[in-house]
Amino acid sequence: MEIPKLQPRALEPIIETEEDLRKAIFLDSEIEKGNLASFLYDDIAQLLFQLKSQSDHNLSSELQLEISHALDRVRNASFELRPKIYETFGLFAALKELFSTRFKFISHEAFSNFIKLPDNLSEEMELAIFRLTQQTLDCIDIDLLRGLSMSVGRLDNEVISLTYGFAFDPSGPLVPRTDFAEKLRSIVYLLSGRMVFREYSQNQLEVVVYFNEQ
Repeated sequence: MEIPKLQPRALEPIIETEEDLRKAIFLDSEIEKGNLASFLYDDIAQLLFQLKSQSDHNLSSELQLEISHALDRVRNASFELRPKIYETFGLFAALKELFSTRFKFISHEAFSNFIKLPDNLSEEMELAIFRLTQQTLDCIDIDLLRGLSMSVGRLDNEVISLTYGFAFDPSGPLVPRTDFAEKLRSIVYLLSGRMVFREYSQNQLEVVVYFNEQ
């Protein structure tokens, strides 16, 4: 009986040359950075956010200050976990890569029409937009999604508004809106933003996040 050959997984490239080895090492590094970023977002930031929200009446001022400092350190560490494409080509290319990976394929023309970025965004603001978009895409079930819109705008009072709109399959299960909102709330807080979560119909949601540039 012939022994079947094991097929490599999609994230495990076949290594035959020195160049293949370099690519594999790079891919492992990117995966580990992604895992660490997810840990910071989903566990540490959420825990610190909950602790911070309950600290006003239960904890000493010294401990509250330590929690605030810890949030700042987590925030700074998460900003260092930028993917290589972001460091090399900037925010637009990094966002395109996020959507291309999540939705398998998206043309440059379609993406250019999909999102317009304001000019002269600060590095901190660009990172906030990237991290929040990354977290948002991780929170939604792609199989239930039937429509997605994203817009970034600069308001008159030096505030950036970041809006995501979602339309889900009406024949599918109800979207766990509360869970979705809470998953995003911690990272929004970590990025010093404020979030408005709106429900227009049973299967249409909108998330608006405001960041002050000052």
